[in-house]
Amino acid sequence: MSTKGQKAKTHYTTVEMAHCRVCGRKSSGYHFGVVSCEACKNSRISTVCRKGNNRCYGDVRSISDCSACRLNKCKDLGMSKRMPIDLSVRSPHVDVEDLEVCETIQRLVNLQDSLYPHAANDPSVLLELAIIEEEHRQREEVFKMMFALRKKGIENEKNIVKYIQHSKHIPGFDTLELDDILNLLKDSYFEFWLFSNHAYFNDQVSGGSDAVVQAHKKVIMSLFPKDYVESVFKFAESLRSLELTLEEVAIIRGIILTFTDRQKLNHSHAVEKLQEKYVECLIHHLSTTRDQYLSRFCRIIDRLTEVRSLTYRNSFVNSQVLSDWPFIAKEFPLWKEIMSTHKD
Repeated sequence: MSTKGQKAKTHYTTVEMAHCRVCGRKSSGYHFGVVSCEACKNSRISTVCRKGNNRCYGDVRSISDCSACRLNKCKDLGMSKRMPIDLSVRSPHVDVEDLEVCETIQRLVNLQDSLYPHAANDPSVLLELAIIEEEHRQREEVFKMMFALRKKGIENEKNIVKYIQHSKHIPGFDTLELDDILNLLKDSYFEFWLFSNHAYFNDQVSGGSDAVVQAHKKVIMSLFPKDYVESVFKFAESLRSLELTLEEVAIIRGIILTFTDRQKLNHSHAVEKLQEKYVECLIHHLSTTRDQYLSRFCRIIDRLTEVRSLTYRNSFVNSQVLSDWPFIAKEFPLWKEIMSTHKD
């Protein structure tokens, strides 16, 4: 606290420059290795000493008036254009003002360190730089994630359009009520797509088309929870072991589209009748192509039952993705509509 007649103290104090080392008057800075005034800094002419004894050192006025002694003392103090800031070179004529110069330099260094810590190899600075680097890395990860999701969004929009076109031409499906068709399309997409594309979920895939690369475990795990992805790959492996034919997959897709237990339908009886027709088609096809067709039929039905728990998990994962990345809803409306199916 300041008292009357006194100035309040501030955090910083003015550093007073020492007097000129040559003539003793007020200095103007640190010139050619010596604190000096402008006149002594510019000493150039060497003449005969005014007193004739070259001993004007002790008298400030005398040395100021004597160009020869002024220049000689500049040289004695080590002033040189070749060493403008070298403190190590000094003549034997060193007095107490050397300490003032060193103190001034030290105060300047301390001031710099307090305001610009990055100028020092300080552990706290290194920690701050590490934090900055980590924040940059996290931003890069976000951009990579957004790029991957946009790429997948474009791919999914195309797949959903094909899915709708395919479903419209499945025999009997277009005869169902429109609301029931829309609900069935939303609820069946994941299973419909998985039974056809399970080959892409393969740990051994390391290259190929964009669709293959997108399905590779490393890419999928960057977008969705690890345990969920592991479950999808495990189920896909069980489908690969069945070695489904194109005909079997085509019929199974019709069966997948017409399950009535996913949500309430307006005319569930009509949907059940249509599914029965597809099941009959599957049995007939297996009976004409497989020796133990009933065993194979049971294995396929077992997979259709098992996938249901994965479908429910998929709906929750999709809801979380929509919540975390709201741009999906704006840029990919079809994908958003499919992903927004939520099971309570």
